[in-house]
Amino acid sequence: MTTNLVAYAKELSRIKPEDLPEKFLQLQHLLQRSTSITSVKHEIIALDILPILLLTLRQDFTLTNGWRLASTNLSQLASLCMCVEVDKTNTKIKAWSNKFYDKYLPQGIDSFILLTRHLQDRYTQEKKSHLRQDYITYMNTVMNNLIEVLNFHSNQYSLIKQG
Repeated sequence: MTTNLVAYAKELSRIKPEDLPEKFLQLQHLLQRSTSITSVKHEIIALDILPILLLTLRQDFTLTNGWRLASTNLSQLASLCMCVEVDKTNTKIKAWSNKFYDKYLPQGIDSFILLTRHLQDRYTQEKKSHLRQDYITYMNTVMNNLIEVLNFHSNQYSLIKQG
């Protein structure tokens, strides 16, 4: 990550969700005006907004229900980052985009690793709170796809040491 991005991540970690900067709020606007998940994905790439999204999703919100707030508002975008596509019948399918990965990996690999750790922690907490099964299924899909992506790119770029 660049120094500026690290500084911005630190800044985000001190801000309450309702006070997040305008760049983050653009994400919700994308969801509102986009007609398909693919168009959202391409707009995220065009705006160079994914690193901010990743850092924002893994920040510790100061509100009690901060994580639920983030997962509710950004679930589609989080799905995009983790290679989860939803077709017209709401069936989760896997879709690979060369443009998506060429732009953000390996440059963004550390963000993905940090996000994985964050998701693992949150997932453990949420599982204990007996959330609805559809959310648990969604999180399982996210985690499995993320692990698959990391494994695929670790072989190509030798960025992750195999255990």
